[in-house]
Amino acid sequence: KIDVFEKPMPQIKDNYLLIKTIYSAISPGTELTMGGNSKEDIVQLGYSAAGRVVEIGRGVEGYYEGQYVACYGAPYVAHAEYLLVPKTLCTPVPEGVDLKEASLAGLGAIAIHALRKAQLSFGEVAVVVGLGIFGQLIAQIGYGAALEVLPLNRSSKRAELLEKITGHPSYTSEA
Repeated sequence: KIDVFEKPMPQIKDNYLLIKTIYSAISPGTELTMGGNSKEDIVQLGYSAAGRVVEIGRGVEGYYEGQYVACYGAPYVAHAEYLLVPKTLCTPVPEGVDLKEASLAGLGAIAIHALRKAQLSFGEVAVVVGLGIFGQLIAQIGYGAALEVLPLNRSSKRAELLEKITGHPSYTSEA
């Protein structure tokens, strides 16, 4: 079951940023799996968010209070009001980038990592099986990296979504 817990605001530490969360991204597959596997254990959900820097720890340079940042990485990032995150898991949000979109930075990093691990080069073919949130991101980034992407999914709605976003065809096998 999902529940809400009250936790005290984290205290700043050296090399960390204290962030007031504005948006945290929900990764349905990961969070449903974590919830299903937790048995009776309490697990903290979430790992990608965006917010405003409230306080800066010693040793942190290149950030300022009030700055908008995206951050990524469990157990530091979660669906919580305040996050205490190492500076290495944060990045400034560029002017003009919507914070809702910035909260997806961690999911985008995972999608990019998947493409890097595949060691694909320009013009090669990437078959993306499943167009959930990660499949959507992998396919979109693959198109942007000049890959030939063959996106496959059972759900025509997910295939249509990718087609609408990218203008490229998707392939379905409705079950």
